[in-house]
Amino acid sequence: MRIRFVLDASDVERLREEHQAAKNDAFVRDRTEKCLGPMPHLPSMEEVWRPLACALTTSQQRSGLGTRVSRLWDEEPCPISLEKMKEWHPEIAARSAELLKNWGLRFHTKIGGQLDHNYRLILDSARGKVLRDSIHRLWELRQYPPSWDDAAAREERAVCVRLLDRRELGLSGIGPKQCRNWLISAGLVRYEIPLDSRVLKQLRVLMPGVPLDGTLLQSHDYYHFLEDAVHVLCKDAGLFPCVVDAILWRKGQG
Repeated sequence: MRIRFVLDASDVERLREEHQAAKNDAFVRDRTEKCLGPMPHLPSMEEVWRPLACALTTSQQRSGLGTRVSRLWDEEPCPISLEKMKEWHPEIAARSAELLKNWGLRFHTKIGGQLDHNYRLILDSARGKVLRDSIHRLWELRQYPPSWDDAAAREERAVCVRLLDRRELGLSGIGPKQCRNWLISAGLVRYEIPLDSRVLKQLRVLMPGVPLDGTLLQSHDYYHFLEDAVHVLCKDAGLFPCVVDAILWRKGQG
């Protein structure tokens, strides 16, 4: 059962003002096009892998503009692409850890092991099918017109829950925030957004009446509670959460 949030009109107006101030920012424009514009083809596994691997590197370290993480993922060709995983197999963990260490990333050994685990998972017939089916469902939802659709929002949530179910899939290093970070970077979601303490700092200004506690974000129930509040705010403001996420992220860089 979803809690019904009643937000003050001033909360909605604040968000609209934030959108007006940021709508011409390059990052916000790119996010709007990527998540609301046409997505004609089903993403390839390479297109799915890159933001998945990126999401692993954003955990518990800075990933904003100019950081080591940001520079790593702007690099072309991608240093830890799916092709690299194939080339390094069965030494993915060690080779990835060495590369990430050379880039100056924290937790490079841990992330190397997660990359190895997730690559092997993709190769597994049953679990790989869960991943492919989930991506296909999100792609189908992206074919809907860019107008608010409560049923599509519920479907996105259900896919995220399935992707985080260790009995069905078992991705390593992917929690509620990283899952949304991965999917929004791939342009596959409009409603479910990554939430962390930095985002909550911005949301405290937009939703002063909603209890926000960053220490509880690993709880799926609490994460869904906050996502529901964001959905209510965005729907009332006539905006999609994916665009609001870009606005909040950009503002957090200032």
